Amino acid sequence: MTDTAHTHEAGFQPDIADEAVVQALLLAEARRDIPAMTALLADDFVFEMPYADPPAELRGRQAMADTLTAFLAPGSGFYAEFTFHDIAVHPLKEPGRFFAEYRSVGTVAGSGHVYRQRYAAYLEVRDGLVTLWREYFNPLTLKQALDSGPS
Repeated sequence: MTDTAHTHEAGFQPDIADEAVVQALLLAEARRDIPAMTALLADDFVFEMPYADPPAELRGRQAMADTLTAFLAPGSGFYAEFTFHDIAVHPLKEPGRFFAEYRSVGTVAGSGHVYRQRYAAYLEVRDGLVTLWREYFNPLTLKQALDSGPS
């Protein structure tokens, strides 16, 4: 589900095209559509996970594509099943800047461990492509899923 109703202060006009890019990225992840996701990433894309243990950063479209494939690829990824839901994108006052909230449920391939996560993210869009995705989540929940998977 996506949130399309926004309340803004007088005079604030969000960039609907950039907001659609963020929506499309998260909806593509909900479908596990890695090619659609990577098509929305800039060449100089950066993905940050400051609360991961240890904190992690990926630089470049290909690095993100490789990571997405390892975790989400249907039939061969870390998760046998994975869905995103409750997706809400909120434009910030500065153009091309967004706050997003979403949840996921996944089943770890091999162990059957159910991974449930809630996320908050800050994203930046430039020239119709995502340049920064900074994702915050509960690292303990992720560690339990990673520890349950194949060694």
